[in-house]
Amino acid sequence: MNTAKIKSFLSTPAGKLIISCSVILIGCWTFMFIQFSGGFASLFPSEEKIKNLKQEIRKLRSQVEENRKKALSYEKQKRLYREKLITYWNEERDGLVDTVLRNTIQNAAKELELTLSALGSVRITRINHELYFAEVDNLSASAPFDVLIKFFTKLEESSFSLHWRRLDLRPDQGRWNRGNRNNPSVFQITPATTRMRFHGAVRVIGYDGKLTLKEMEKAVKNTSAKSKKTVQTKVLPATPLKDSGKTISPATKKVPAGENKTLSQPITAKENAK
Repeated sequence: MNTAKIKSFLSTPAGKLIISCSVILIGCWTFMFIQFSGGFASLFPSEEKIKNLKQEIRKLRSQVEENRKKALSYEKQKRLYREKLITYWNEERDGLVDTVLRNTIQNAAKELELTLSALGSVRITRINHELYFAEVDNLSASAPFDVLIKFFTKLEESSFSLHWRRLDLRPDQGRWNRGNRNNPSVFQITPATTRMRFHGAVRVIGYDGKLTLKEMEKAVKNTSAKSKKTVQTKVLPATPLKDSGKTISPATKKVPAGENKTLSQPITAKENAK
């Protein structure tokens, strides 16, 4: 009875329209499936294709590991750079470099009763958008050798990191004792020639970027804490289950950076479900 009704319905124009639309839909779906999925062969890949896909997966894993190492290296360099920034001249902490640097040199010479024959002004030279050189390029004096050594030591003991860009030290007024006839260019310092003259240039590296001193200290603490808690991700190969022939998909375990343990135990089905 139902079959007769279906046949009679399909013989009507509405039934024929439904049949035509169904055939068209099936044809369109088949065409789109072949066009965009590469054909029915993609549903049943060959052994060669599976082998090639495994090789690509291994390459991708190695690339991920290389990128992870590069990221860790970049983070380390970033942390070291921020730690260095704190040691550079910061006007928020050290004052105006134009005046404080010259005053530091003058005070060191004054404590040792050293008369400076020349003390140039501070010259600023940009390194990049946030670092600069502050340099006193004309600094000279004449004094006993031990006094000059004490003067250099006092400058090194200053609160900021000071560097000598140039230093020329020689006996004053050309008085020296020729110590070797075979090599007349060699001279020896004697009590008669202990007075020396030096001429040089000193400079400091300064920071005038956007970060304040507190922000830099906070950033260094945060990056140091992150480096200690760095998590190392290792990819484990697929492990067959003992109870069944199924295979667990590759999974990852997180190991703290401080622990250098080898992951020799396979992941169980319960761990993989987590």
